[in-house]
Amino acid sequence: MKAQAYNVDFELHTLGWKAFQDLCATIFSEILENRFEYFHPSHDGGRDGAFYGIDPKGKKPLPSTVQCKFSSNLAGTLSIANLEEELGKAKILAERGLAVQYFLMTNLSLTGTREEEIRTHFLNSTKIEFFFLFGYERLTGLIKESPRLRALVPRVYGLGDLSQIIDQRAYEQAKVLLEAMRNDLSKFVITNAYKESVKAVQQKSFVLLLGQPAAGKSTIASCLALAAMDRWKSTILKLKDPEDFIRHWNPNETNQFFWFDDAFGATQFQRDVAFSWNKVFPALLAAIKKGTKILFTSRDYIFRQALKDLKLGVFPLISDSQVIIEVEKYTTSEKKQIVYNHMKLGDQECKFKTEIKPFLGAISESNTFLPEIARRLGTGIFTRNLTMSKDSITHFLIKPMDFLIETINNLDYPSQASLGLIFMAHGKLSCPIETHPNIEKNLQTFGIKISEARDKLLSLKDTLATLVQNGDGKHWSFKHPTIRDALAKIYADNPEMVRLFILGAPIETIMSEVRCHGIEFAGSSIELPESLFVEIIPRFSEASQYLTRTFLTNRCSRDFVIQFLEYFPNTIDELFPLNEDYCSTTQGKMLVYCGLNNLLSAKHRKLLVSEIIRIGEECFYVEFLEDEEFCAILSNEELAFIRTTLIERLPENYSKYEELCDSYDSRYDPEDHFYPLRKNLDLVIEKYDDKVLNSFAENLASKISEKIEEFEFQKKAERDSDNYDRFEDRNLVAERDMFDDVDS
Repeated sequence: MKAQAYNVDFELHTLGWKAFQDLCATIFSEILENRFEYFHPSHDGGRDGAFYGIDPKGKKPLPSTVQCKFSSNLAGTLSIANLEEELGKAKILAERGLAVQYFLMTNLSLTGTREEEIRTHFLNSTKIEFFFLFGYERLTGLIKESPRLRALVPRVYGLGDLSQIIDQRAYEQAKVLLEAMRNDLSKFVITNAYKESVKAVQQKSFVLLLGQPAAGKSTIASCLALAAMDRWKSTILKLKDPEDFIRHWNPNETNQFFWFDDAFGATQFQRDVAFSWNKVFPALLAAIKKGTKILFTSRDYIFRQALKDLKLGVFPLISDSQVIIEVEKYTTSEKKQIVYNHMKLGDQECKFKTEIKPFLGAISESNTFLPEIARRLGTGIFTRNLTMSKDSITHFLIKPMDFLIETINNLDYPSQASLGLIFMAHGKLSCPIETHPNIEKNLQTFGIKISEARDKLLSLKDTLATLVQNGDGKHWSFKHPTIRDALAKIYADNPEMVRLFILGAPIETIMSEVRCHGIEFAGSSIELPESLFVEIIPRFSEASQYLTRTFLTNRCSRDFVIQFLEYFPNTIDELFPLNEDYCSTTQGKMLVYCGLNNLLSAKHRKLLVSEIIRIGEECFYVEFLEDEEFCAILSNEELAFIRTTLIERLPENYSKYEELCDSYDSRYDPEDHFYPLRKNLDLVIEKYDDKVLNSFAENLASKISEKIEEFEFQKKAERDSDNYDRFEDRNLVAERDMFDDVDS
């Protein structure tokens, strides 16, 4: 063991007794390679854990007992006087033959002289044959030396000086990553979702974390990123969109880790982003094949919308590597530990902790429990109006948005306005706040000075706001996405505030927050008044075509689109030429919207038909046949003309088939890989009763079946050679109340 390892300082006294037992269990299971026996919590027989160790003389396995001694005393030192209770238990266990070997683990400091004194006392006072003592110094040494252990217990990253844990290059990255979430990391609890995420990253180099708002996706993602940096020496890049990936991926770098938070939209689905991912998926697969690891997070309802537009056959890992964080499936022990950590390490006064202590068990067992609620419960600013009664606490649990809105409304106006600046900046307000025209306009909207905003944001840091640093520099963001949701609700309920917001916010923020009257869109609560159409439409010249088309086809009334087309008359002309996958692009969606609302001219209808025929000839792409809305914008005459022309001009080439054969990766399902082409062949056979087309389709389908069989054989030959690490739950149980020392 390296002597310098003992110099690392981990704040183990902040863990709490239960989390310390879990840490000890993990050390034994992973580092010392021993497996624990588990006991019912109410009948553990005085043993925190047990296993069968190896007889030093090589005769037979020896019954062994593990005892954990935890103290919240930062400067505590272990002595015999601390161990009277443990010594009494050890005598009984040794007499019963359950402690031939006895391991005592403590977070208290231990000197060499004291270790010898305690070991001698236990051996002379009991029938224990082999006694081992792990003090604070040895435990921190083990943590320091094992990246695998730190990946299993990631909150230790938040307990120690990171510069002593990982090398300097990784430390510089980690400082950026930890700046906004150090406090949250120290409260992290290992759940089944985290363990499944680790498994997905190890086995498939990709994980998609799905869950409802406030389920803990970003915290799990942060822990995975730190573990990758530590264990695999990965370079961590937290990116925002597919274009970022193309810019930053280095094919010669084999250990990059790309993290895309809210991969398909932060609070609402962004269709243009999904289309962009479809184009980037082949590059993602190539990167993964070379050793890159990739992490997506998404709110579950946003991902359900994205599924309609994502090409899963091109990137099957989206389906294969999902880790769905189902909060309702958290175990009671996991939920209690989450509540304990946030309450113990939050900023609440001891008096509050003592008063709420009797309610913590019920809070943990509530069906409406969320990790974010635990964080708010441990943070004073969120509980100013909470009374210690069953009704008040129940309301806090089942109506968290009401309490959050009330918290924001109770802030002084400059604080509310400062949060409004973050909202208008689409969750990314530069720090220090810059004095450019957009910021000046927003400051004027809220009627505050820049110096006031800076001071208020500093006072809200780590409660409602957070300071983030990445490759673009420092910026202010919301501590949690639900704060943005609360502000949107506040603005939506105030007509005057809606007008101020629309006139003051950047066009990209408006496009992601508002909708026209009568249009339903999940996550959007701010309604755009008709009186402001004329003021907002000219500002779309500042936005990208993708965002504009997505906004028009999902959030706008026909009247708005008509006025938009009058102001931007070339909008429909710019939809051509079409891409191969036009049905799932913003171009195709815009054409469908205009067609269904009788906004396509005869010229545009003729051009649309010719484009469908061109792509059908070149790529054998006919997915529009199963798109009811797309077919609905074409007349019977137009559909018949497309059919006849395709039959007459269908080329005898297999370029698409050959392209798929060349790009196949044996780690993925060949059926999924060929699915897009097979789907088009099936559509031809189903929709067109024509011998020429059917013969072509059946011949190509036969070739695909043969190629799938060939790839399946290759895949089977390689499958048995894959060996992956296993992460298992090895938590110890105890009969002591989890919240016993929460207020100490």
